[in-house]
Amino acid sequence: MKKISLNGIWQLMGDNLKIFAKVPGEIHLDLKRAGIIEEPFLKRNLEKLKNFEGKEWFYLKEFKITKNFINKYKRIEIYFGGIDTRSEIFINDKKIGNTDNAFIPYRFDITDIISEKNKIFVKIDDGLSLAPEKVPLKYIDIYHKNEDMRRLFIRKPQFVFGWDWTERILTCGLWRDVYINFYKKLVIRNIWIKNWEKKKVEIELDVENFTEDYIMAEFNFEIEKKKIKFFEYINPGRNLKKFKINLPFVKLWYPYNLETPFLYNLKVYLKTKDSIEDRKNVRFGLRKIEVVQKDDGDGKSFIFEINGKKVYCKGANWVPPDTIFARVSKNKYKKLIDYAIEQNFNMLRIWGGGIYEDEYFYNLCDEIGLMLWQDFMFACGYYPDDKNEFIKNVEKEIEIIIKELRNHPSIILWCGNNENYTIYYNEKREKPDLIFYGKKIFEEIIPEKIKKLDPERFYWPSSDYSPSGDDPKSMKEGDRHSWYIPDIDTEKYKERGDRFFFLQDTAKFVSEFGRLAFSTSYTIKRFIKKKKINFEDKDFIFHLNTFEKVENIIEKLIDFFGDKIRNLSEEDIIKISQMFRGQTIEFALKYYASRKYKTAGSLFWMYNDSWPTSSSWSSIDYYLNKTPLFWFIKRAFNDLIIFIKPDYVISGNKYSIYVINHAYYSFSFNLTFGIMDFYGNKVYENKEKIKINSDTSILVCGKELPHLDKKENYIIYAYTQFKDKFYYDIQPIGGFNFKNIVLPEGKIDIKEKKGN
Repeated sequence: MKKISLNGIWQLMGDNLKIFAKVPGEIHLDLKRAGIIEEPFLKRNLEKLKNFEGKEWFYLKEFKITKNFINKYKRIEIYFGGIDTRSEIFINDKKIGNTDNAFIPYRFDITDIISEKNKIFVKIDDGLSLAPEKVPLKYIDIYHKNEDMRRLFIRKPQFVFGWDWTERILTCGLWRDVYINFYKKLVIRNIWIKNWEKKKVEIELDVENFTEDYIMAEFNFEIEKKKIKFFEYINPGRNLKKFKINLPFVKLWYPYNLETPFLYNLKVYLKTKDSIEDRKNVRFGLRKIEVVQKDDGDGKSFIFEINGKKVYCKGANWVPPDTIFARVSKNKYKKLIDYAIEQNFNMLRIWGGGIYEDEYFYNLCDEIGLMLWQDFMFACGYYPDDKNEFIKNVEKEIEIIIKELRNHPSIILWCGNNENYTIYYNEKREKPDLIFYGKKIFEEIIPEKIKKLDPERFYWPSSDYSPSGDDPKSMKEGDRHSWYIPDIDTEKYKERGDRFFFLQDTAKFVSEFGRLAFSTSYTIKRFIKKKKINFEDKDFIFHLNTFEKVENIIEKLIDFFGDKIRNLSEEDIIKISQMFRGQTIEFALKYYASRKYKTAGSLFWMYNDSWPTSSSWSSIDYYLNKTPLFWFIKRAFNDLIIFIKPDYVISGNKYSIYVINHAYYSFSFNLTFGIMDFYGNKVYENKEKIKINSDTSILVCGKELPHLDKKENYIIYAYTQFKDKFYYDIQPIGGFNFKNIVLPEGKIDIKEKKGN
């Protein structure tokens, strides 16, 4: 088997333009390189790009291959790793095929078409041609009735149509590798590390024979330098061959914070008597995954067990690191994964409105031991499962994606979609006869494909989801997106994210929650291209999250800090919003951890940005800067956590102190805790010897608050120093409302000291 890359420079034509294009790439990037448009993400440049939507584009490339080289091979195929979105492909003026799905690779037989001089011509558009001009009302839910729901009919990343955290840019292009494969007689189409039991592993190979003859083939396997050889006849056409192999040793793959994420190196050589026909290298890990859903006295648990060991999941939701997803580099993937580990993550949820990420990304997660919750790419809507062509497209996509990703041990869960059940549940209360379009995909097509192609991996129909059919945001079972609490008296708190909110959240697994803040001044100035920030600046406003505008964020700050916030500069308000957001998210993460394993994991929204924003949820911004939230998250996901639970915020006059151990070994230390005012005057202070076993949360004490005048001027504190690190928590007694706190005036004495 030989491969010739067609990556590099192509010609791009369309809209009365003829420019050079880069493959892999995207048309807006090509237009930028040609000087026709400016960087799309600066200022309001995206507004200028709507004229390019729905246009046809034409990629052209010419290449030569010697006749002698061509004649050596029985089958010649062209491979497109990703085409966004609809295309017709011609080679030497002959049509070889169509594409209509940006998520999957395509290959076409060009054996009888290729010659010494060749011309590839790809007619492509962004996919709008696949959708009805007017979407029938039955597919439009109440939450998205004012949005462009043509996205539901187009198998491309849904977020490029615009989301609350990114602006619309309808991508288009040959966005992954293009190359030509040359095969002699046989090819390995797919390798599946299928079953593992004790010291044996079963490997299934999908082999294709291009001849009309039965061929005796030699299968050579090498695992960690142990070599095994088999001989098998290969029938004409496709063959599934299964081999059971004794492993040289058994080592398991674990999340990195539990044990070593061991990976086996597998090499496969497919030979005939004449030559090596094909070779593949695969790295795989052995592990058993179970999601324990048992009665825990307060509903059903949702606990991940890896190789029989419980794992508390700490992490965030991942979105594509660029809305022009074709330009995400390996370096950006690497830095984001490194930063995730630095924040003490052990899980990322791959959100269902983006893309199936690059192979390099999954390999990194396998190697480092980072668990992945993998959504299929359906998000926030009713998908047209009553359309035969659409369903055929989806079935092909699901099968290809499962086969491509199933050997990655880091993927511990397949999930059908993002929030589609939540939308349906909420709307059905008003419309009892409502039809759930898309349900067939999540309850029939995907689980049937998984049962056949990857039965060892856990499948979850949606996020969030309740298996009993209860509200997907139920706190009694399943996973939950904690944006609101069912039946809560919302008048008791001003904003989702207040401590009152979190202290009533008894979710079994929190797979989404967050709080907005302004982005850092450094980042904002970079994309508005101005030295000073003005909240009324049109470029600043264009990059805001659409959920909450400037005034919404400021009003939340006023609720806690008072009207004096309005007197501050924009840059000071930005800093306060970020620190306030960080403190809120840290509180929530510590609270969820204190419930270990009644709550078995917390993934905040969201880890990273897809474009530069004026307001954001993330701990890493588009430019890979660490936001202040980064440091709050890192502290909240420490192995050792001290948490003061302010029970008095809900009712009564008590507080509780918890110590949480996320490590898999025990801790012993002295804990100091008490109450003091802002002048450092202690009401009381206690010391207690603490011993905490591995992977658990313990209640150290529950105490009554003493009588205090002006409670808002006092804090509860708890701290310890352990192995040269300082661990602590502080809670204001006057509730989470700083506008009533009277801080003492700060005094700084400066003395000049002369001499060396």
